[in-house]
Amino acid sequence: MKKRTIIVTVATLFMLVFISIGVLHVREVMQWENRLYVPTMIQKLDDTYFIVDCWNHRVLYNECLDKNIKEWSTLTDEGYIAGHTIASDGEVFLLDNTDASEMLVYKKNENGIFEKTQTIAGILGRPHYTLYDAERDRFLVIGSVCGKIYEFKNINGVVDWTNTMKLEEIEGSYVRSISIIEGKLYTVSGPNAICVYDILEDGFRFDCSYEVPQKYSGMNGIQKIGDYFYLTVNTDSEGNVEAATILRTKNLENVKNDKVEDIKKLLKFKTQPYYITCFDNHYYCTQISAEGENGVVQFDIENDVIKNISKLWEFDTESSSVDRYAVRSSSNSQIVDLLLFAGQSNMAGHGNAVEAPNVVQGYEFKAISDPTTLYSITEPFGIFENVEGGINDTRENMTVFRKSGSMVSAFANAYLEKTGVPIVAVSCSEGATVLDEWLPGQVRYEDMLNRYKSAYRYLVENEDYTVRKIYFVWCQGESDGDAGTSCEEYEKKMEVLYDDLLKSGIDAMLVVRIGNFAADSTKYDEIIKAQTEFCHKNDKAVLISTRFAEMAETGLMIDDYHYQQEGYNLVGEEAGTNAGYYADTGFEPNLYDYEYKEEYRGHDS
Repeated sequence: MKKRTIIVTVATLFMLVFISIGVLHVREVMQWENRLYVPTMIQKLDDTYFIVDCWNHRVLYNECLDKNIKEWSTLTDEGYIAGHTIASDGEVFLLDNTDASEMLVYKKNENGIFEKTQTIAGILGRPHYTLYDAERDRFLVIGSVCGKIYEFKNINGVVDWTNTMKLEEIEGSYVRSISIIEGKLYTVSGPNAICVYDILEDGFRFDCSYEVPQKYSGMNGIQKIGDYFYLTVNTDSEGNVEAATILRTKNLENVKNDKVEDIKKLLKFKTQPYYITCFDNHYYCTQISAEGENGVVQFDIENDVIKNISKLWEFDTESSSVDRYAVRSSSNSQIVDLLLFAGQSNMAGHGNAVEAPNVVQGYEFKAISDPTTLYSITEPFGIFENVEGGINDTRENMTVFRKSGSMVSAFANAYLEKTGVPIVAVSCSEGATVLDEWLPGQVRYEDMLNRYKSAYRYLVENEDYTVRKIYFVWCQGESDGDAGTSCEEYEKKMEVLYDDLLKSGIDAMLVVRIGNFAADSTKYDEIIKAQTEFCHKNDKAVLISTRFAEMAETGLMIDDYHYQQEGYNLVGEEAGTNAGYYADTGFEPNLYDYEYKEEYRGHDS
């Protein structure tokens, strides 16, 4: 009896040890969920508290502030990668999803449960700080590495991307936040200066700047509290976190001479301070570190005196958080827009390739000659993308190549400049073709569709890229003008092409309108009118360039049909800029003032 008891006890002990090891293992794996790792913002919006737990790739929320972190709920899903802030207008909650180049929109449903209602993709330049401008009822978001501020508005519960504004003074530097202080917009130092702007209805006008020494250049935030500006510093100009501190000064002119008050020790910070917020009559600042302490400090400021300092949370960096950050951050991919360039010879291009601009960033997918990789765009664009019995812009048994220099390179540069998104371009053009040859069921349409599917499949299956928009760029019509096609007939055929493209997954049809026949300035009027009316009538048909119309008068034609490379460059630049404007805002550029101004006066975007 006694022997049996000993055996059972030993077995029980082994079982307990086994269970304990298992429990410890589970706790180790899930430990990050109970901690904060690089929390960038704590905020109260409406009646809910939020913590942006940046390197744990989540946003937490709770109805009470004094709860253990493990008792907070998680707002975001696994698509959230290293966001930094959250803001609200009382109805929608807008989050910058920094490393996914997105903005996320959440709302509470009728049961009070948070639901993600929108994902707004293609917000390039690492969207890093979101604020709600209550005076103008809009959200402002800064792209931290592109010098751009994105504007969003809540229109009947739907958040629209309404404008993109460039701040040239901070372009090319790393700027982590913006603030509205006493009616002015402030940007923290990235270019070794704090910049101040007047706020206009449609943008910002540079007012002044305050020089910042290199040791303070890596700022996180700037706030005005009482008589003082409060500056949180993350690193120096070399990225050294030992320079992290919190400063305050009554005059920003004092920063350049280091005549500022350092309050880091007063606020009991050991690592890097991030953003300061205010709610419930207290001030809060998050504390971050890749390897040290992470948490939140609460304090009060009365008559410029700092007091009642306490730490709400403080966590040492833990290995499971480091692992989660590394794995999730490595899943980033580049945002690209897929564009099919289709039509006849003036899309194919009869310019001089050496006079085309070098492409800053943009790719060609060679669906025919090498569909295994992406190439940098060069001219002549698409020269070897020919198929017998399909799209074939060659002569003499495919031995003479007709493409010599197109608008695509200039288009790619202008589009990138406008949106920050590089294009993946697919050549689908052939000279001397009429619209009938591009309609569904015809060999050129089927070839074009196969090229599109091949490019899209390549990008979707390649983890390095994420497709944001898919556009069909169209420049064709001279052959129909030569054939005497009427406005009504051409427009009717365009409707057939347009409808099928949208069914195939194309987001919009972008039209580069044809120019005039050099020897007869009225010969192509019917086609020009048809293309204009077609874009006016159809929501997803967008007129992006009319500039070919001026080429005959300005001497940029090389024959009755075609243009010098300078002409293609000018058209490409206009088309790329307007296409980028449409991609960024969803609004059509106003190009309805050439010959049809009176008829289309009310169509301004």
